[in-house]
Amino acid sequence: MKLFRSISVSQRRTPIDLYESICSLYPTSRKSDFFFLEAKPGDEESGRLVERVLALCKEQGLKETRGETVGSYVYGLVRIYDAVDLKEAPLLLLLIQRKMFQDADQRDAAGRLWLPATKAKSSVKVGSIYPKPWIVVSDSVRRTLESGNLASLAFGEVCIKGKSIHGSREPFWELKSHLSLPKMVNSVPFRDCPVETYGIEDEPYRYGEPHYRRSELEKVGSFDIAQTFERLGMREHALVVSQRFYRYCLQNKIRLEAMPARIDPE
Repeated sequence: MKLFRSISVSQRRTPIDLYESICSLYPTSRKSDFFFLEAKPGDEESGRLVERVLALCKEQGLKETRGETVGSYVYGLVRIYDAVDLKEAPLLLLLIQRKMFQDADQRDAAGRLWLPATKAKSSVKVGSIYPKPWIVVSDSVRRTLESGNLASLAFGEVCIKGKSIHGSREPFWELKSHLSLPKMVNSVPFRDCPVETYGIEDEPYRYGEPHYRRSELEKVGSFDIAQTFERLGMREHALVVSQRFYRYCLQNKIRLEAMPARIDPE
């Protein structure tokens, strides 16, 4: 696992002397009304500078922008996973996939996702209905997954709207599960949301890894795919898969974007 770091400092919300001191550390990161510096994985020099700016902000008592709190700076610390990290995780939270269907986050009266025929191309194997966590797979991927004897696997029908000469002749399916997981150990509800929505608390990382208690998962029983109890991000349930599910997909050249989910002893 590697780390991506970034920090942005608002000129308007920062004392001028402190802001000028921060900008002097890396003048080319000075923008019109804010300072922004990022450190990609392996860029240790920039990483140290990001941490130095962060330390200055904390030493001077500046508030961090976080959640509903608007402060003087935004600090980002994101894990970048490699293949080994993903193959060692006991569970994985499925993320937005590389192929994204935009302007398609709707369902019909029967609850079916719909895709414009112009986007439902035969070359698509796996895609996300951006910005939702809904995942769509081709008919060939569905058949492959069904052959894997994967526990709690389910599919929902996808409605193709319109016609296109480039559209696939085979149907698409929504990847689903009828099994729901218990609450995460580290999920936190957002305030003032019309639909109960959660975030994942995992300081100091921007995107948290879900944690589950082993004793609570044992009550659920064996599974290969399940939906989160929580509605995350876009007020929707996400999918969690087993390592067996993930490796089966790799073996069959089905690429999935995912991040580790952890199992705590207690």
